[in-house]
Amino acid sequence: SCIEGMVGLGRVTKDQRYVEEAKRIAWLAASVTNFDGLHSHGRLCAVRGFADLYALTGEQRWRDFAERDWHIFASRYLLPTGGVKEMLEDKYERDEGCAEADWLRLNLSLWRLTGLDRYLDAAERALKNHFIYQQFPNGGAGHRLLHQVNNQPVAFKGLSEEAWWCCGE
Repeated sequence: SCIEGMVGLGRVTKDQRYVEEAKRIAWLAASVTNFDGLHSHGRLCAVRGFADLYALTGEQRWRDFAERDWHIFASRYLLPTGGVKEMLEDKYERDEGCAEADWLRLNLSLWRLTGLDRYLDAAERALKNHFIYQQFPNGGAGHRLLHQVNNQPVAFKGLSEEAWWCCGE
């Protein structure tokens, strides 16, 4: 999950040690292609890191990894609303504001890097059909429960809890 931060440090300080460390960590993260049971916020941070590495270095492999993982999320883990669950498990019954923000940010990054409409379309779908429902009455964000039928989410059930420690205001 720290790839994005390491890339940012490298970009700001111009110290290549940060970029090289980001690449080392990214190679490890790129070796994971089965996300079952993973925390979506953590994995999406890594994928955003791939996109940031591509933006900084121009090395095609990082864009390829970001797009590969985007396709994995889009084909296996995307909710009907365009958002994602907190945990990438069939029976898991809630989402997380941070993961929704990560998915939105990833799509916007990939759109900026590629110009492909599918990423802008996915960002709009997530924003209009899921992300806005993450906001709590006080302006914070957190978790929303999902109503499921046969382990498939079919509707928002209600607010679960504000994650003031993570994705709150």
